[in-house]
Amino acid sequence: MKLFERENHFHPCCGFDLNSVVPKVIPVVQFAIMKLGLIFLILGIFQNWDSLQQDKVTNVSSYHLVRLICWGGYGIHIIVNDSFLLLLWKGCHSKNPSLVRVWVVATPISIIWVVIMMLINISRLRWVSGVSSPQIFVLVAFYGVLQCYFVYVVYFYMKEMEVDIFMSSTIRSLTDAEVAEFEQGISPPFRVQDLDTETQSLMDRIHYERYKKEDFEIERNKLQFDMDNPLGSGDYGKVYKGLLQPADGTLVTVAVKTVNPESADVICFKALLTELKVWTYLGSHPNLVGLLGACTTEIRDRTLLIVSEFCALGNLHCLLVGCRGLFCNFVNNNGILQTSTLNTTFTTEHVSTLDLIRWSREIASGMEYLESLRVVHGDLATRNILLTSHKAAKLTDFGLARQLYNYSVYVKKQNTPLPWRWLSLESLADMTFSSKSDVWSYAVTLSEIFTLGEIPYPGHQFCLEFVYDLKAGLRPNKPRFVPQEIWALMERCWKKDAKIRPTFSEIVQIFANIYDFSSDSQMGL
Repeated sequence: MKLFERENHFHPCCGFDLNSVVPKVIPVVQFAIMKLGLIFLILGIFQNWDSLQQDKVTNVSSYHLVRLICWGGYGIHIIVNDSFLLLLWKGCHSKNPSLVRVWVVATPISIIWVVIMMLINISRLRWVSGVSSPQIFVLVAFYGVLQCYFVYVVYFYMKEMEVDIFMSSTIRSLTDAEVAEFEQGISPPFRVQDLDTETQSLMDRIHYERYKKEDFEIERNKLQFDMDNPLGSGDYGKVYKGLLQPADGTLVTVAVKTVNPESADVICFKALLTELKVWTYLGSHPNLVGLLGACTTEIRDRTLLIVSEFCALGNLHCLLVGCRGLFCNFVNNNGILQTSTLNTTFTTEHVSTLDLIRWSREIASGMEYLESLRVVHGDLATRNILLTSHKAAKLTDFGLARQLYNYSVYVKKQNTPLPWRWLSLESLADMTFSSKSDVWSYAVTLSEIFTLGEIPYPGHQFCLEFVYDLKAGLRPNKPRFVPQEIWALMERCWKKDAKIRPTFSEIVQIFANIYDFSSDSQMGL
């Protein structure tokens, strides 16, 4: 479907906003014109009804008949026009282009009707005492031109309304402009290379960047996965274990995320496309799930395949819950890590305090990398941490879609529960997201880790009182298995003032200062 671009099409209101002119100005002017015409009609009746002798009318019956026809015709015009004017007003305020279209179609007919009535008065009758026929002709011409201009303006307004409805429709295909925006980026008023990457975040400039198709596009016939056996499902679709055949011919095990067109409306699908584009610019990091590519040939129909690194052990939350019976605790009742047990060997099924500390450090390392790129995760939790076969923690499922569009609207549209237990105070109160709000969520994630997957704030419900409780100092309880040094760090991450929370760089340095990660035997690496 070809639609005119709002930025480039001709504005019939000399640059004024149609959304202000049409609903507010035109109905008022139209109403005033009709009432002015009604005044002229009444004046004509009173001034000319008893002027038969002055006009020396020879055929009184014909005179009365013609004049009554003109008066009656114009009276009908006023009544009908007011009705159509009401439809225009309702159509503008209810954003119903069908009602506006009725006015657009009916008004030219009404114009022709009233012009005929006026021309009859000009050619055959006397209209108002003291007003000559040329003056009335100019008045009629002005009225016709003005009404035609109004129709022209309202027509453009109706087309804009139809575009808005089409663009906001949840079930539609992407337009050519939307596809080009993803593939080529928006044309900026400056050179993209002139952006200061030290002060401009990746999210600020990603809309100007193009999708690196030559590096990440995967041919559909190179990808195999069983659609009858999904690994899991999310807000938009399902995740499958698949096989990718690269150029060298070897088969690589991958994770394939599909996007269901019925569950992802256009707004959220475009956010997913932008999230994919951001992922292509993130680069590689040992604690981020790597993007291998995507199939974007059918994005016009809101169909997308995202291929990423396969993490065999699944998400961290499920592993923590499942390992409770095999957990080896090295922290005593005073929160002190007992170093005398660090050389104990375990089977791969066991999870120990050392694993919890290592995952905490790896998550902080991945977040430090995002922080350096000025990218906000927005949905940090153990459910969004994946583990490789070697138990390495990797961040996934960035909440970028929630940040690209109004978070509350996103949650409402997707029927997705707000992850309020993990959100910072400022995120809950103002829907504000930053790296410092990620620091808060990181501490809540640590609470999950050192309680082996327990839900934060048990017994609480999300309501306004919960936000008030956070402002008053409510925080998750101290986890049973957390070392004292990490608990002190968590308390710093939950400071009410976001400015005094530590950065992820500081958090990584804190782990490095407290624990020696250089020895594989000590830290279970």
